[in-house]
Amino acid sequence: MYAEYEYVENSQKSEILADLVAIFTGESDPSNLSDSCNKANTSIISTVPAGWTLHDAAASANSQVVKAPYVDDANSYKYVEIMLQSRLGLSGYESFDANSHTGVNKTSNNTTSSGYTQPYSNTQAGKFYLLSSARFLVILGEYATYRGDNSQGMIIAAEYSRTQPWNMSGFPSFAILLSGYGLGGQPMAYIVRAMDTLGNDVIGDSVYIASEGSSYNDWNSLDHFPQGTDTKVMDATKKRYVPFLPILLVKAKKYSVRLGDFSTISNVWVAPKSLLGQFETITEDGDEFIALQANASGHRFLFEKG
Repeated sequence: MYAEYEYVENSQKSEILADLVAIFTGESDPSNLSDSCNKANTSIISTVPAGWTLHDAAASANSQVVKAPYVDDANSYKYVEIMLQSRLGLSGYESFDANSHTGVNKTSNNTTSSGYTQPYSNTQAGKFYLLSSARFLVILGEYATYRGDNSQGMIIAAEYSRTQPWNMSGFPSFAILLSGYGLGGQPMAYIVRAMDTLGNDVIGDSVYIASEGSSYNDWNSLDHFPQGTDTKVMDATKKRYVPFLPILLVKAKKYSVRLGDFSTISNVWVAPKSLLGQFETITEDGDEFIALQANASGHRFLFEKG
């Protein structure tokens, strides 16, 4: 699912939150959304199903919880709380009780600070860009001259591959990522629960993101991560195409090898830096992907469009 959701001036937070949840849980007709939605300027493409279901519509005064099954276990879920106050944030949980409105093993990311959340204005008109499937959901907010968090990044909740031997069904295998800070070399992929090399259960940790040939702090290095218009790769017929690079979750000191990657499971990738423009689309194996701003330095993440 891909949506461009525009809201009007003097909108109502409760209506915006309900609209966002409705879109992530399958609403495809803007005319069914609230009066806070600018329906004429809102579009929803749902060729790929949105993939999430409503789990708790009253998680708190300012939030609702949605869930989606894991790729390897249809009876086990990822739980994500969408919170809209003065800004928008996400939290992840291993489980969530919709009766008591409480969750187990919450991610440790900040969901209220302006530096780590998505912009929203209840006085000015603005927009949220939304993408999702059953494997992930993404929100990028903008209004006036503001876009994204303080690093101009998006917020992502995404399932990652069960790469480590202990990570079989039963462990939560998804993370909340603040893309701008993560690409800046900070540990901003917030996992729910994992096992370290000593066999300890680790709850609420944060890890780094890396990619092919690039460590977590090499995203701006010409020697380690491709940059610029000459980074398209030739195929056997000398036709040039955009490489889709994996997004890996790493923290060697605690977990040794990578925990997993977003890309093979959630179909979320990173393009070479400064190669694609904002919202530029490309076709890969017959599917259309859209490039979305991941930070202020020219990195773009790639998502299937709709």
